Amino acid sequence: DLNNFWKENGKLPLKNEKSGNKATPTLTQSFTFIINKEEKCKDKIPALVLLLSTTTDEFHMRWVASYCSGTRFAMKADSDVFVNMMHLIEKLPRPLPPPTQNYFTGHLMKGHRPIWNKGNGYIFSGDLAAKIVNASLIIKYIHLEDVYIGFCLNVKGVQIVPPPYSLFNLHKVPFSPCVYNKIITSHRIQTREHILYWETLQKKKHVRRERSILEHPRNTFDNGQGSRCFLIRNRTSM
Repeated sequence: DLNNFWKENGKLPLKNEKSGNKATPTLTQSFTFIINKEEKCKDKIPALVLLLSTTTDEFHMRWVASYCSGTRFAMKADSDVFVNMMHLIEKLPRPLPPPTQNYFTGHLMKGHRPIWNKGNGYIFSGDLAAKIVNASLIIKYIHLEDVYIGFCLNVKGVQIVPPPYSLFNLHKVPFSPCVYNKIITSHRIQTREHILYWETLQKKKHVRRERSILEHPRNTFDNGQGSRCFLIRNRTSM
């Protein structure tokens, strides 16, 4: 369970423990799980939403590999990133293909060797978690976590898939239902804006017939009969 995982892989925060001038989030605050049938999406496959506070990308990978290994894909995002999960699900290919391996995409940082994805939000196939953990055993850790993940992918021979332009955004996209119904992420979003944007999008959904970002054989991951796992990383205490 999560208590044992914390004890084995890192410090288990004590209740009301202080760190500097801020209280370290308790275990209850650090993890929130939501199992949702996604009935609004007419998708009966369970979705697992996981929120983690003050944890590293490597921790995310170890957690997925240990406790969520059956998931078809996972998404990691920072807490100040708005994720349009409805649009993300719509972008999955139909009909559902066989499970895909070695899939990793997000905002591609070009001009670097190895190429890496910006860590504020990215998607990867479930099989990659264990491979990245395995690679981390031989690669010296560096402080830039998203770059470090890029090194791990490079060692495993995984090529990052570039997504269509503007689906994943490093900046804050000015809000409008028309624009936000066509993107997956927007950065630097405040908590109250998360709620406002999501509620507005539920009321003003747009019918779209767009080519899936995953229609190309290399750009597919299957949510089959397994779970979908979204990882949302919080930068501050909840």
